[in-house]
Amino acid sequence: MRQTAAEPDDLVRALVADEAAWVEIDASTLRGYGSFLGLEIWSGTDAFGSSCLISVNRANDTLSDLRCAPAPAELIMDISSSGDEYDGLTGVGLIRFVHRGDTVEAYVHVMPGTD
Repeated sequence: MRQTAAEPDDLVRALVADEAAWVEIDASTLRGYGSFLGLEIWSGTDAFGSSCLISVNRANDTLSDLRCAPAPAELIMDISSSGDEYDGLTGVGLIRFVHRGDTVEAYVHVMPGTD
């Protein structure tokens, strides 16, 4: 997924400000990467200068997950089909998002026999 020109809307700003207040992400640093299997992916920078990945689930208007990592650590966020209020997979598994600057890679892992 490539970085887009999308601006965060009121929902994204509110979720980051309210549900992720402890991370202190600067709203001016929010960048969109589009949607993947119903999850809207954003990145931003926290109060410590670390990169963060944010997943917004538009189906229920929630912040599905948020992960931050200081450079040079690899920034990875896993969204599970159980426990993360996400049902976008056809079976039991997870989606791994890996932030790589202007791109975010997405990998789908579904447990055999659960689809």
